[in-house]
Amino acid sequence: MPRGAKTIDNCAGHRTKKEKEAREKAEAAMLTGQKCFERDCVKADPIAHKEYLRLTKLLSTIQKNDALYGASINRYCELYSEVNSVKADAVTQRAVLSKIEIAFNNLSDEEITGDELMKFTKLMSGALAKIADLDKIIMQKRKMMSDIEKENGWTVLSAIRAIPKQAEKPEDDALMKILQGGESSETV
Repeated sequence: MPRGAKTIDNCAGHRTKKEKEAREKAEAAMLTGQKCFERDCVKADPIAHKEYLRLTKLLSTIQKNDALYGASINRYCELYSEVNSVKADAVTQRAVLSKIEIAFNNLSDEEITGDELMKFTKLMSGALAKIADLDKIIMQKRKMMSDIEKENGWTVLSAIRAIPKQAEKPEDDALMKILQGGESSETV
């Protein structure tokens, strides 16, 4: 799989001044120069707003707090808040399930009839189904968040890819020496 593109600051190897200037201009043209803006729906949601502030602070540190990334940052913050909300719903469902189990365990053997057993079975299976549905929703939203993280280079792997390689040692290339006008150590 090919590596992602690097900024001119992260590129190793020889570049002419002209190449560097052209590349820096192209990189600067890819940014708007305007800071990222927070959407109203993110401002209104305390969890999303807090995540937005955290992210924009981090992005400012690495000079990526640009309006160009605004849509994905806002979307990420909304998803973050939604995941927290769904997690809270799952905790509530687990508490309901626990109460159903306690209520069933508190029944005496005489009180457990076929109807009571069916009633508790339906209640428990309903709560378990809701928990499973909520877990699926959480996993879908986490996948979306992960895709945004990868797309914007917020993962450890993408950060590692941006680190320039160590300068490679030039090898003795007899053909290059000959072409450059030098002599090869091997004479025929």
